[in-house]
Amino acid sequence: MERLAVLKVQSIGLPVLRIIRHHLKPTTVALQCFGSQATHHMLDLSDSQVAALVHAREQPLHLDIQPGYVILRHASHILGCGLYTPGRLRSQLPQHAIASLSSVRSSESQGSLGINNGQGFA
Repeated sequence: MERLAVLKVQSIGLPVLRIIRHHLKPTTVALQCFGSQATHHMLDLSDSQVAALVHAREQPLHLDIQPGYVILRHASHILGCGLYTPGRLRSQLPQHAIASLSSVRSSESQGSLGINNGQGFA
């Protein structure tokens, strides 16, 4: 007779924030569920910008916003989170998201890394 493994549940619910070095970082799943309601720090990325983030994990960028986490969006789909520091955007996308986006990288030639003239921020 086969024995069933017992799984002890540690927590229930949707993780919304994680503590990262004394800061709160939104989770990818929370951004994908609720990020469309955001009115600030929403960054629309082109195919080439997504490819650059997937390949290099960061890119030079100058925006007129305060440093912090931004919501990364491509073709009306929220990809997850990025970290903006003056002069640089770093991908905070989880590895599984990067793997699924690698097709964009291979199909798109490397183009301009400009950020749509700052559009996408409310």
